[in-house]
Amino acid sequence: MSAIKHRSPVVRSFRLVLRMPSEADERITAADLPEPCAALLRTVVKRTRLWPREKADVARELIDPVPAALAAEQSSDQIVEQFGNAADAAKLIRRSRKRQRHPIARGISAAARSVVIATLIVIIAYAGLTARLLLAKPTIATNYIATINQGRPDPASLEVDGMLPHQHYNVARILWNDFVADRQARIVTETDASEELKKAADNPLSIERDHPEFEAVSTKVRSLRPVLDRVARGAAKPDHGTPYATEFTTADSADSALPIRERLNTFAPIPGDPADQEPLYNILLPHLGDMRICSMLLGFDARLALHDAQPNIAVSRWLALLDLAEQSQIDGYLISSLVALSIHTTAVQEINQGLADHAERLTNHQIVTLAHRLVTSRSSTLYIDLRMERMMLDDLLQRTFTDDGDGNGTITIAGLNTILELSGSNSRTVADLARNGSPEDTLFFASLPASPALVADRRTQRRLMREHYDRLEAATQRRPYENHQRSERNHHINPAFEDPDNPFAEMRYIVPRTFMPATGKAMNTLHLSRSRLDAALLALAAESSYL
Repeated sequence: MSAIKHRSPVVRSFRLVLRMPSEADERITAADLPEPCAALLRTVVKRTRLWPREKADVARELIDPVPAALAAEQSSDQIVEQFGNAADAAKLIRRSRKRQRHPIARGISAAARSVVIATLIVIIAYAGLTARLLLAKPTIATNYIATINQGRPDPASLEVDGMLPHQHYNVARILWNDFVADRQARIVTETDASEELKKAADNPLSIERDHPEFEAVSTKVRSLRPVLDRVARGAAKPDHGTPYATEFTTADSADSALPIRERLNTFAPIPGDPADQEPLYNILLPHLGDMRICSMLLGFDARLALHDAQPNIAVSRWLALLDLAEQSQIDGYLISSLVALSIHTTAVQEINQGLADHAERLTNHQIVTLAHRLVTSRSSTLYIDLRMERMMLDDLLQRTFTDDGDGNGTITIAGLNTILELSGSNSRTVADLARNGSPEDTLFFASLPASPALVADRRTQRRLMREHYDRLEAATQRRPYENHQRSERNHHINPAFEDPDNPFAEMRYIVPRTFMPATGKAMNTLHLSRSRLDAALLALAAESSYL
């Protein structure tokens, strides 16, 4: 078996490679040659750059003629001189020995060289990509805040009783929160009552007359009617007057000991240089929450008024709801459109409920007024506004990608940090990835230098998202059944872009995938709101014909 192993070309190849590196030097030392001869042989053997076993064989072959030359009374200097140039000799010996190698041995040598070369190429490429990513900087040149503020009305033209509309919305919310906090403090030990109050606080419209908090809520809402009157007048304005900012400078709005004006939302001024501004997606829109609370209070007050045979108040509240929904649309944010659709739905549902419960208390003129206002709301409110979404997309791209001057560029470190923040990752920055130490974070961190190649360029990201927005806007102009007919043909812009099971697409089209989720919800909400509007118009038409 031993003989078979030694005859195996694979075994011989490995034995050739793995021979002890010092064997050639030991043979030269053991030959006891004069120092000039020994130094020459060591130089030649070293310069051959052969494998250890081959060097040992070369050393043996070079040693053999030296004793004979010394026996012929040649000096060591003469032997060295006759040998010739050591470098040339080493070169010739190397060529000869390499030709004598077994094919498997030559394959091992080639494979080793390939591995070394490939490793060096990878290291150099990785270093180059790392340097490219670290040196790449986004160019933040466009001031989108100034663009948004252009054309907005003069705040003085929006004032109602010395305050802007959004401030009246904020007052209503503060007073409602004070009522909830006071009631909560009184019944904090009663678990069931506390839970019922929480439900009422989240949505006053969800409570009926048999609700344990109905009387308390009714009393509070009636006391807020002067505030709700100002809310209604503010909602009729063309703008809510909220400044666009990213930070509050207000006192604690929950501190009921402070005067109400000191508890209002106030905003820090935004720097004029776009590079110093927060991204558009960080713009604060607190008036949306205030509007939703106001819509619930207006709807609840309309119920109370209609029950108390005060139809004028009820109609004014319903019209205020429709005005509030229309005003919410002016922002151009998708989230503002969703809030507008939600408030519009509240108005439609309350009108339907009022017709079902007390239609006889409404005059024909009031019913016609409501019908006309609902019809106009289809065009003024029931749409999806993507102006700000387009601006946010462009602002995000200018903060995350380089700019080659022609509208294109690659992802940057700042861009990766932004994407981590938007994705809600526990690692909020690239530096955090290295510190976290989890296998997923480590792998992601190691692949970062290749991100400019893996993530689609700036122009592609913008084109895909713009195409999606164009398709969404076109779909809002069609009836629901038309969208169903076209869904099979127009569902995908790019299969890889929208494929949820493709991890490559998730990274390559990271910007569109970040903005995508909200748009589908917006379309569904829009179609539902239009259907409810149609039902309300039919109900109003039926009541008007009856009268």
